[in-house]
Parts: sequence; structure tokens; C-alpha cells
Amino acid sequence: MWKIIFVEDEPFVRRSIIQLIDWETRGFQIIGEADDGEEALAQIKSLKPDLVISDILMPNMNGLELIQHAKASGFEGLFVMLTAMNEFEYARQALEYGAFGYELKLSMSPDSIYKMLDKASNELLSRSLTDAKMDCHYAYETMWELLAVQSGSAEALHLNIEQIWAKSRHRYAALYVILHGGEPLELQQQEQWIGMQGMEHEYMQTFTAYGVTTCFCLSDRPLELKKMPQYAVPWTVICCAAVEINRLPEVWLNMLYQLNGHWYDRRPGVYWLKDNLTKPNLSEPVDWKHEIELYRLIENGQAAAAVQLLTAQWTLIEQQGHMWIQVKDAALRISRWLQRQVPAPLLLQQIAGSITHAELLAVLVVGIERCVKERTAVLYPVTDHSELNQLMQYIHAHYAESLTLKLLAKRINLDEKYLSGLFAKKIGEPFIQYLQNIRIEKAKQLLVNSDLPINEIGLLVGFANANYFFKIFKRWCNLTPNEYRRHYGKASC
Repeated sequence: MWKIIFVEDEPFVRRSIIQLIDWETRGFQIIGEADDGEEALAQIKSLKPDLVISDILMPNMNGLELIQHAKASGFEGLFVMLTAMNEFEYARQALEYGAFGYELKLSMSPDSIYKMLDKASNELLSRSLTDAKMDCHYAYETMWELLAVQSGSAEALHLNIEQIWAKSRHRYAALYVILHGGEPLELQQQEQWIGMQGMEHEYMQTFTAYGVTTCFCLSDRPLELKKMPQYAVPWTVICCAAVEINRLPEVWLNMLYQLNGHWYDRRPGVYWLKDNLTKPNLSEPVDWKHEIELYRLIENGQAAAAVQLLTAQWTLIEQQGHMWIQVKDAALRISRWLQRQVPAPLLLQQIAGSITHAELLAVLVVGIERCVKERTAVLYPVTDHSELNQLMQYIHAHYAESLTLKLLAKRINLDEKYLSGLFAKKIGEPFIQYLQNIRIEKAKQLLVNSDLPINEIGLLVGFANANYFFKIFKRWCNLTPNEYRRHYGKASC
């Protein structure tokens, strides 16, 4: 029901109009009456009506002043003004101040009032749907932000979203979430699965993120959902019916929590929201040191070692029961890094569309192997000497180790002096200079993209001690490692 406050300084006229109309047949109810603008303004602030029907000429505060004060206080409902023929200029001003319409008292009849109410109802419904759509999108985005930044705190969720749902005129919601990945959904098909087909609900909105669609069915009365066993459901669906609107954020969050078990062990079908859910592990799933090591292995062309490291991390993540949203966040972070190395247009879409932990790992493995393969094709100098080409790949994969020309010559069965001359001739610079260049470039990346101590960075890229690292770095960059970290972003020296 839309709520009305009726404002008229003549009690007889006010009561006559109120009794003349069957308000409820048009979806309205009178919740307040006032004799003047001051009394009406107080009721508007306390009762929060959807529609105010008001006379214009009244004592203390007239109808025009009422509109201005109400709008200034944040009132977003409609005003319909009652006016006499000789007050038409006031009606025009009321429209300028934001009134929805006006009624001439002398020609007013039940039919004209019903027409006005129908127009007002349509406008209020249109606004309600628009506001609900905007508010729900905001609430959804806020929820993901809370999950990612504030570890899914239900208290923080209420603090940020409760005001949105408190404004809703709907009292109940039925919710269901579907873990479907990148596959398209049909609304009619969804409603069949949970017995909603043909059921009346005033408003439905869907939101999709990370391969999960959340459906809200808002109503003034509780909606009952039920499993329909005759339908084969290809995905995991979590349902909850008859949710009071002020509990919607908390219930929504718990439904996303319940998906965690299905993320690690896929079980298609319709499930009801459980009571007393155990909160999943909300800590960061991938340790930053392991993530940096993963990037180093990929840069070095060590695809097998990178996949082995990632697989071990993925197993640990499952054992520790990390929240699936945080896992996808970590996977998206890794995939964005891969994208910066080698463009892969579909990778982010495939990550977001994954519906199981194992599927997500498989997508990342393919991305890593592709990245290493394409980087190898462009990063290593290719010569007409096959043994030297093999050696170049080995150098890029093992630059952080103790490499000497003698060791490398032995590896490909060549004389050390011969290899020294061959390397300089085919590559264009001496071996030690080439190796230092690789190590310095890797060090610059770590200085910019990590918070690792500088001494540790030197060791990670192959320098035996900090003094030697500082000396060579300054020779190449004309800056110390500390100065480089302070002054440069992702630019090279």
C-alpha cells in the first residue's frame, strides 16, 4: 500500500473527500491528516508518506511553503495540490516547485480523484523499481567490496547496506543464488526449479558477479519456495524464502558462504540455506612470497615448476577452506599479471566463469603455460647455433643461481674460451654483461612491485652479497636500489 497524508485546513472538506474515495482499491491508505503546513511537515518527517495531497492556501504554512520545506528536508514522495479556479497561479508555482499534479476543487469528482491516484501509483511504482534497481546494484557492489576488503563482516555489511533496504516499501524477499559460471540463465527456467513459476511477486532483480547470479524476489507478503524434483538442475542453487527485508544483507552473505562447500565439491541441485553456518576461512589464500616466487618462475621460463607451486598452493587453499570469492580474487590478480606479460583476451572471463576450485586451477595452468611459451619465443635471442640457443633458455631459467662460463661450457660440451668468443659474437655482448643485465632487470621489477627487503632482492636475483648487488645496480642504473625504489614506478631506468 502507498501511504498518504491529507492536508486541508477545512475539516469538513477534508473528511468529505476522504470518505468519498475507496483508497485501498487503488493501493493507497490514509496514514495522517493535517490542518496546515506546519503540522503536515512534522507528519511527513515522522510518517514518511509516499503521497501528500494538500490544499494550497492554509494558515501558518501554505502549500507552496510546505513543498519547499519538505523537499529541503529530503522528502522524495509526490505532492498533489488542491486548488480553486482563482488560485491557478499558485498551482503553476506548485508545479515549478516539484508538485506531481493538481486537482481543481470545483470540478473534483471520484472519477477525477481515481485517475489522479492511478497516475500517482504508476509514478511511484516506476520510481520504486528504479530506486530498487539502483539500490540493489549499490548493495551488491558494496557486498563484494566488504567481502574483499573487510573479510565479509556481517556487522560492516549491515552498517553499509541496512539503510538501503530500510527504505524499501517491500516487507519480504525470497532469495536464491546460482553458481553457473559463464553459462547463460533463463528466468523462466530458474523459477521452475524452485516452484516460483506463476507466483506473484512485485519485483525481481538479478545480479551477476564472479560466475554467481543472485535473484531477489521482493513482495509485501512471504513467498514460499519449494524443490521441484521433476526438473534436472545443472548447477548449484541455494534458496531462502520469507526473509524479512531488514535481514536481507545478512541472509545474502550467508548464502554466499554456503556456496563454499559446493565450490570445492561440486554438487548440482537445489539446496536450502542452512542454519548456524560455519564461516569460511576469510584470510588471504595466496601468501605474497609464494606469489612472487610464482611470477619469478614464469619469468624464468620454468613452466613446470610454476605449475607445481600453484598446484601445491591450490591444494593448501582447499584444505584450509578459504572463501571462494577470495580465491577468485587471487586468481584474477595472477591472471592480470599474466595479461601484462602476454595478452590473453579470454583469460579473465574464464577465471570469473569458473564454477569449481579444480576448474579455476586448470584455467590458470593453461594461462601460465601459454604465457611461458609465448614469452620464451620473444625474450630469448635466437641464433643459428642450436647449442647456444639451448644455453640461452637455460640462462634465463637459472639466472638466480651461480652461473659461470665454465659451467655453461661443460653443459653443452664446448671449450670455455670458444664459448666465450661464440657468445660475444652471436649475442652481441660478453656473457657476464648479459647475465648482469638479466639480474638487474629482475631486481628492478621486484623493487617496484614488492616490499621485499633490498638485501633479499639481491639474493633472489643471483647476487652473492648485498655490497656486490649495490655496486652492480648503481653501475647499470646510476642509482642505488633504495633510490630506484623511491623514484620510479613501473618505469625502467
